[in-house]
Amino acid sequence: MKASIFATAKFSDQQESKIMNFLSRLSSNNRRIFNNNSFLNRLLPLSIVNRGTSGSSQSSDNILADFITVLKVGTPGPDAFVGDSGTNIIFTRTGNDILLGVDPGAAIPGQGEIDILIGGPDGNTEGANINAPTRDRFLLGDEKNPYYAGGKGFRGKKDYALIPDFDPNQDTIQLHGESSNYTLKPIGPKKNGTAIFLNNPKPDLIAVLPGASGLSVDGDYFEYDNTSPSQQPAFDNAQQLGSASVDIAFNVGTDSVGNVYVTGWTQGELGQSNAGSQDAYVAKYNSQGQQQWVKQLGTSGEDRSFDISFDSNDNVYIAGTTTGELGGPVVGGDDG
Repeated sequence: MKASIFATAKFSDQQESKIMNFLSRLSSNNRRIFNNNSFLNRLLPLSIVNRGTSGSSQSSDNILADFITVLKVGTPGPDAFVGDSGTNIIFTRTGNDILLGVDPGAAIPGQGEIDILIGGPDGNTEGANINAPTRDRFLLGDEKNPYYAGGKGFRGKKDYALIPDFDPNQDTIQLHGESSNYTLKPIGPKKNGTAIFLNNPKPDLIAVLPGASGLSVDGDYFEYDNTSPSQQPAFDNAQQLGSASVDIAFNVGTDSVGNVYVTGWTQGELGQSNAGSQDAYVAKYNSQGQQQWVKQLGTSGEDRSFDISFDSNDNVYIAGTTTGELGGPVVGGDDG
């Protein structure tokens, strides 16, 4: 099975309720969100949340209404989320996260879809705040394509990304091309929000930032991906590690003599039996890229490794989260 690039975590009923309440406020009170800007309120058909299982379109308890394709909720650590064609909600937690709401392999990524990308925690996600600031990266384009471009309808209203908690002091947005390709428009009578338009050549809405104002296309919070490699990259050595299930490599490190260590988690068996759900693992390769060993660590719950470090004697240490008893009793939720 192809390895998944995204991570998910279970929320308690109370945490999930807070998130859904926030999304409900976007739907029922969007006049407040957009400060009575009638154009942007018409853009926002936000009666759109099904509580679904993460990474699928299954749903139970129709909380708001009708057309979410994917709902993904992040872990307490760094996450990298990739959406799918159709409308997505991506809600991350603490950690410096990467949020991509489209299928980048589509012919026109993001066309015809409205995605909600919530980096969190942030003051705008009131009720879902998890205290510590994070630096999130929102991908609205790559070296080949802008996302959410070419939509049918007035000014691109059929496809865009809604980013309610973008903070220009700590977050970044990646766009295709260069700054001259874009126009920013303030939204609301108080001008405390921003809409991003692609000059296509007529303005084509690609993103709405309800809580960010005074932005410039040349600001450090915008990064432009306009370079393509002149040739295909060459690899001295490439090794593939996997099981019959989902396997995620999350971090890599080297010791003092050049051995390479990869850590992440797996739902399968990487040379050892899976303890249940997701197991953390560490794989060691020598400086020539040859695998030396793989160690799998887990409980009956969800065990993930996010980081790896070494001491002066090249002893290896990993850090992550578990929902099981990994050397001690469960305190509650995800333990580190």
